[in-house]
Amino acid sequence: MKKQHRMFWQKERTNRTTLTYFPLTSLPLDAGLEVVCQVLGFLHPMDLFAVAQVSRLMRAIILNRKIARDVWRNAYRRHPDLPAPPSTISEPRWTFLCFGPDICSMCGDRGATPFFAFSKKYCLDCSGDFTALPANIKDAAGKHLGIRDPVWDLLPYERTLTGFRYHIPDVESVLKKLTLMQILIDHKVKSLTAIFNTDKSLLLARASERKKCSLKALRWRATFIGLASSEQRIALRVASDKIFELLCGLGYRPWDINQARLERLLEGSRVHNLKAIKRGPELRDRGSSRPDGIVTGPRDVIGHLKKQYRLSCRMNRWRISHIKSFKLPDLSTDIGLIVFEFLHPIDLYHLGLTSKRTRGIILNKSLCSPVWKKAYKRHPDVPAPPRSIPEPRWTQLLYGPDICMVCGRNGAKSLFSFLKRYCPTCEGNLIIRTDELQNHLGAEVRLQNIVLPLLPHENYVWGNGHQKLHDISDVRTMMRKVAVVQVLIDRRVTKLSHIFAGDQKVLKERVAGIDKSSVPAKSLLSEHGEQAYIEFCVFAEFAVQRCSKWLTGMGYKPWAIDAYNLDKVLRSARVRKATLRVFHRLLPEIQQSAIYTDPRDIYTRKRLLTGMYAYYEHHPDGAWTVLPHSDLTVKVFLENHYDESMELEDMERLFPKVIATTAQDEKLRFANLLPNHLMGATSSGEDQICKVDLAAATFSCVGCHRREDRGVQIGWKAICLHMRNYGRDARGNCLKYSFNDKVSYYASLIVSLSGLDPCTASDDDMDQRNDRFICGVCRPSRRHRVSFLPTYTWFDMLLHLWHGHCRKLLWRRGEGFIPSFHLLSPATKDFVVDHESIQFRDKWHIWRCNKCHAHDSHWVSWPEIRSHTLTKHLIDEPEIGKDIVRMKHAPIQSRHCRVKLRVEPDLDCVCLKCPEPWRRTLFTEEVVLRHLRSNHAVSSPSKDVDWIKIKIVQATYPSNLPFSNIRIV
Repeated sequence: MKKQHRMFWQKERTNRTTLTYFPLTSLPLDAGLEVVCQVLGFLHPMDLFAVAQVSRLMRAIILNRKIARDVWRNAYRRHPDLPAPPSTISEPRWTFLCFGPDICSMCGDRGATPFFAFSKKYCLDCSGDFTALPANIKDAAGKHLGIRDPVWDLLPYERTLTGFRYHIPDVESVLKKLTLMQILIDHKVKSLTAIFNTDKSLLLARASERKKCSLKALRWRATFIGLASSEQRIALRVASDKIFELLCGLGYRPWDINQARLERLLEGSRVHNLKAIKRGPELRDRGSSRPDGIVTGPRDVIGHLKKQYRLSCRMNRWRISHIKSFKLPDLSTDIGLIVFEFLHPIDLYHLGLTSKRTRGIILNKSLCSPVWKKAYKRHPDVPAPPRSIPEPRWTQLLYGPDICMVCGRNGAKSLFSFLKRYCPTCEGNLIIRTDELQNHLGAEVRLQNIVLPLLPHENYVWGNGHQKLHDISDVRTMMRKVAVVQVLIDRRVTKLSHIFAGDQKVLKERVAGIDKSSVPAKSLLSEHGEQAYIEFCVFAEFAVQRCSKWLTGMGYKPWAIDAYNLDKVLRSARVRKATLRVFHRLLPEIQQSAIYTDPRDIYTRKRLLTGMYAYYEHHPDGAWTVLPHSDLTVKVFLENHYDESMELEDMERLFPKVIATTAQDEKLRFANLLPNHLMGATSSGEDQICKVDLAAATFSCVGCHRREDRGVQIGWKAICLHMRNYGRDARGNCLKYSFNDKVSYYASLIVSLSGLDPCTASDDDMDQRNDRFICGVCRPSRRHRVSFLPTYTWFDMLLHLWHGHCRKLLWRRGEGFIPSFHLLSPATKDFVVDHESIQFRDKWHIWRCNKCHAHDSHWVSWPEIRSHTLTKHLIDEPEIGKDIVRMKHAPIQSRHCRVKLRVEPDLDCVCLKCPEPWRRTLFTEEVVLRHLRSNHAVSSPSKDVDWIKIKIVQATYPSNLPFSNIRIV
């Protein structure tokens, strides 16, 4: 909820850049309190709740009943989308239930759930203690209350999945009052009868009001829970895709990674963000080796940390520009320690490297130990060290250089459990797995050994397996100590047993503290490592583009440049910013590794021709939409036109002609598959080729069995897109097509119903008409005693007939079964299109990149395509149609929202006074007149001025059908 509200105000802020802002505390609170209350009345209740936590003064104003009561009520009136509180609960208390932290009202634990009917927040344990089902509640005598007991009507309840839950303290208090009143009435206290009836009516009204308000609040909260769950599913998919890219960057082959199993692993671990995933031995095998040129490690992470912190300091420098600077050595030690308490731990660490005197002060335990502790408390985002580890040592592990503590090489990794930093070589020599441990006698150590729980360990995960890593020196030292102590205990040195048990307890607590602190530290480094890797990939992509541009300027052809090997050369040289000086220094290695000079084998020739094909299909305007798969053209060229004596220049000159010829031959081959009634009297090849783009020319992919479209393609552009999209993942499977006469028959019916000739109307003509249809076979859905039917475009109508009624079309074709569908009138079509446009969602997967083939086999949403163009192509604002492409014939339920149209008799009137067309609805004539009088204050509505009567259905196929699923004309 807070995220949605924050995103809303971020959008509003861009629309109000011309306004001048002022701090709220600058208003004269003593003289202008009414002005402050008027300003606060325009805020959202969530904002009022946040403002109350700013200072004590604002909290006293906002929570004052006399002053701020009208403020809260105006805030809820101006935001009718929020559930209003009942009269017996104050607005601040209700706002705390809606937007406050999930803290239990009794025990203070996190994860509490609001109970709106009781005005409380309870965790799972407290909800079981203070709330109960009616069957579990007993009276003072220990008897169960009946279902029809009158006490239930006097008490509010909360709806849950298990049933209606009542508040136990409320039940007990009401039962005591009722029992006492009944005893007094039985003793003939006549004046209490009227009081009893009045209290009973008040309790009944209070309970009913709370039930109604709590039901609205629960429904409102359920909408946000649904949005949060959908965002978690999207985040889970994004996280799995990022991990897939990270594993590919680590050197794994894409076909060796089980992405479905990876998603199940993340879902089982409740991981929806890469911030909670530790990179390291958990994501890769211990014995795997990285390929050449991949530079991703702790060195990049530390550099990224320093850069981000330096940039944030530069951004905040203007805020303190008015403060006079001073030299730090001029301060006395006491004042300097007070100043050091406000610094970040990384600042304290860097300050200790400036001079010996400062280092002696900062690393002095007696002087700076409180300073380090306060610095960590002031920055809770930095994981604090355990008790047994000093803060300077912990800070050095977090932010220190990646230098190995054994050999002094760079590229070392921090092992927080051992308080060491080892390079990969020293880690393999000094770290050992549990199954490889041996005692001082050379025997294998069992898992139940008394020594292992006393030593810190690092977790090592691979697949479904799990192992613990230990430091060899720690294991051997502890083994010897425990062996000596055990020998002395066996020699009946009784005092040592108690001392040994105490030492074991202390060591186990130390190991538990180290494990607890090392987990957030690893998560922090993993988060910064992810950001560093993304930044490194963006810079590497930019460096590859610049070097490719310079190579093209030197005379090399674009298709002769191998981008993969070029990126490999730049990464192996640790190039972060491509300059001409670096380019000329690496030019001999680039020419040797990343340039196709003499394609000798068949694999090199195919890669060269495929790159040439990709360059050709993207640079001519619109060429990518009318070209088949590259494998088809490359195969034709190598089999029919290539000769061993052919030079590279001859291949480059001849291959574009082969591309154009192959495209025309392939299109002519598809035209020969068309039946005679669609071909007509065409004689020339150009006329036959144009027939492929007919709306009734439906083809099916022989090897494609995808659920979305079952291989049904209409038009040459859709066929070419299907070839390239699915053929890249399974080459050769989507290159064979056949004419689908069944789907073509129903497509011809749809085109004829729209008023066009099936022998001449193309798919572009049908898209330009943009007609809407409703199915005449489906039964209408009922809701609120009104019938509804979904609307379709012409392509969606065809797919609906093919999918939804496929069995009927195939099985009952010989029995005379004929499907029915209705064409909506132009006025009704405009009515439907208005409702479709407002319900468009950014999360629909209908976009693909036009700069590369990253999304050819799967379409993505708008945020994903924006992120792709920014990180891969450095385009902040992609242009639709040039940089990114929106799918024209996407599957059903992904291209547009299917509006459900009311199909009841006399529902054909539309109000013209409603300002937004997408909010208009269909009325009967009586209801629309009443609507105009009550909602728009029109005393005498006139037809065609205030309201119109439209025709819903324009035409129906078949026209002589004896039955129909709708009752409108």
